[in-house]
Amino acid sequence: MLMARYDITYFMTLPLKIGYKLITTAYSETEKQKAWELWLSRQSSDSFQPFSKFLENSKDKPNVRHKKSAAEMLQEASHIQDAMIAGRYKEVKM
Repeated sequence: MLMARYDITYFMTLPLKIGYKLITTAYSETEKQKAWELWLSRQSSDSFQPFSKFLENSKDKPNVRHKKSAAEMLQEASHIQDAMIAGRYKEVKM
């Protein structure tokens, strides 16, 4: 809601710590509002879950697709970087 009321350039004029705090708080509150609306739409007389529990369960969990070692990730990043420099990034397949 905060971001909808103010232009982003206003936040850029603030000291870094204050601007960062305001932006992260606004993002958090927006996500909470979305969760509230979703929670309301899913409530019925047959099943009730407190909002606090719903909110805790709906928080983003890390999305781990592959378990790669640091060396594998660095090697993949190096291949991507080389491909970008050569101008053929779209052709790279890992």
